[in-house]
Amino acid sequence: MKERLLFHSNFTSLLPAQNNPLKPRRIVGTRLHGIDAANSLNSDWMRKWCDCVLEYADAILITADCACCSPLRERLHGHQPRVTVLLVDPWLSVTHPLNTLVEKALFDGAAELILQSSEVWIDKRCIEAMSRHLEEDTLVVGAGFSERHADFAGTVPLDGLASPWNTLALWDLKKLARTGFLPVSGGLLAGIPGGMEEVAAISLLQHMDPVSCRAKVFKASRRHWAIHALTPERAALHEIKMQTKYQRAERQLQHLGIPRGSVILLEGGETSLSKSETK
Repeated sequence: MKERLLFHSNFTSLLPAQNNPLKPRRIVGTRLHGIDAANSLNSDWMRKWCDCVLEYADAILITADCACCSPLRERLHGHQPRVTVLLVDPWLSVTHPLNTLVEKALFDGAAELILQSSEVWIDKRCIEAMSRHLEEDTLVVGAGFSERHADFAGTVPLDGLASPWNTLALWDLKKLARTGFLPVSGGLLAGIPGGMEEVAAISLLQHMDPVSCRAKVFKASRRHWAIHALTPERAALHEIKMQTKYQRAERQLQHLGIPRGSVILLEGGETSLSKSETK
């Protein structure tokens, strides 16, 4: 009998958590690999970051390559079971680790998935404000990050500079799961650069369901992007990525051959407009 109960416990722990009353409502996902992991492995950065994130998330998922998975698991051992490090090997593309986060968050029964860079620190009140804008008609709410990002007003056509970024983006997980992030954004197709996966995914989902997949950018004030702490190599890569966001998204949309989506700017940070005021 004891063996039967033990088997049942082990088996049910592998089942999706849809019917679990204790399932996490909100999961934060991040990716660490190669030079992106330098800060995390050489300091207490990730422990402190996880402490901050767990103020507003029920759990954290981290996809890591084979070079940093074991060190991360060691460093974050004290944060279990709320922090899970997932080995992704081989690390094939931009979208492969992202979709691992999407599928694991689905498996765990989450409703909201925040994709967040480990270089971003944000106040709980800002996350709660973003969550209030993740309404029934909304697919994603992203945070605005710089003068180059979301420099517009009202509703505009979606492109790489007027889009939620997975630097910090709150997704309706069930809606995102209809497609996940598309292979066209993975960087594996000749002549089509990877990254900026948000634009292709949002455009396709809005094409499939224009009523329920609005995209919004939230001009958050209580957030910090710690790019000053980047290594010189990582800082150079960051600048290249920033300069090519528009072009990368355009090439992917051209290859897909689908209509461009749209995005709404929510003015005023934590006191931004309600749904009824943005229509």
